[in-house]
Amino acid sequence: MPGSATVKLEVHPHRAGPWVVRVEGRRYAVPAWAGEILLPHADHPVGWAELTTLLTNDRAEVGRGGTEGLKAVGRRPHGRPIWVRVPLLSDNMTRILSKHLICLAHWSCLISATFVGLLGYGSAAGGATRFTCMMDPGAWLLALGLFLGSAVWHELGHAAALRREGYPPGGIGVGILFLVPVLFADVTAMTALPRAGRLRVDIAGVCFQLGAGGILASLAPLAGAAGPSFRLASLAALGAVVWSLVPFMRSDGYWLLCDLLGLADLDTAPPATVPRWTSWLVGIFRVANALFM
Repeated sequence: MPGSATVKLEVHPHRAGPWVVRVEGRRYAVPAWAGEILLPHADHPVGWAELTTLLTNDRAEVGRGGTEGLKAVGRRPHGRPIWVRVPLLSDNMTRILSKHLICLAHWSCLISATFVGLLGYGSAAGGATRFTCMMDPGAWLLALGLFLGSAVWHELGHAAALRREGYPPGGIGVGILFLVPVLFADVTAMTALPRAGRLRVDIAGVCFQLGAGGILASLAPLAGAAGPSFRLASLAALGAVVWSLVPFMRSDGYWLLCDLLGLADLDTAPPATVPRWTSWLVGIFRVANALFM
C-alpha cells in the first residue's frame, strides 16, 4: 500500500464485480461494501490512517477490517517491458472516446469487424502490389499516418472493451519495447475481471485494427494517386495484427492464450489442479518460446 500520510482517492463503482480504487497511481480491487465507504471521500485528500479507520470501523462486524479487502490490480506478471512511456491521450480523453465506442466492443461487433477485415484483405489480394509513387515523401507520410491511426484505433478497442466491462481505462501512450516503438493502452483494471471479460479486452484491439486494415485495403483501388499509401498502410496494419498475436512477445496473443487456459501466466509451472492437457500445452509453449527467443 502507498505510504504517504495523505492520499487522493479515485473510486470507480462496478455493477457486479469488485470496485476499483486508484490511490497514488496504483489501483486496488475492493469489495462493493468498501467502495461504498470510500466513495464519499473520492477526489479529496484523505489521511492514510483515516482511510484504514474508515474500513475498520464501518464494517468491523463482517470481519473485514483494515485494508484486508484491498487487492492490488495492475500490470500482469511478465508484462511487456515498455520503456520511455510518453502519453498520447490522457485518461480523460481515452475515457470519453471509449465511452462512445462501447457499442463496437459487443461480441457481435467484434466478430463483424474481423469479418470485414478478412473480406477487405481478401478482395484486395488479387490487386496490384506496386508502390512506385512511394518515392514521394508525401505518400510515405500519408501511409504512416493511416497506419498510426489504425494502431491508435487498436488501443481504443482495448479501452472500449474494458469500458464495456464496467471499468474505466487509463490513457494511451507510446513507448519502447525491445528498441521498437509501440503503442499501449492502460487497461490494468482488467485484472479484476472474470475470464470472459479479460478475453474481450484481449481480443478487442486486434479486431478493431483488423477491421480498419481491411477497410484501408478495400479503399486503395478507389483512392486514386493515394491508393499505394492506403495499400501500404493496410499491409502494415495486417503485419501489426499478426505480430500482436504472436504469443512470445507478451502482447495480445500471450494474454489471450493465458486467459483461454485460465492461467495467470505461461512462464511458470501451472498449478497441479489444471488438466494434464493444459500442462502439456504450457510445456510446448515454453519450448517454442525458448526457440523463438
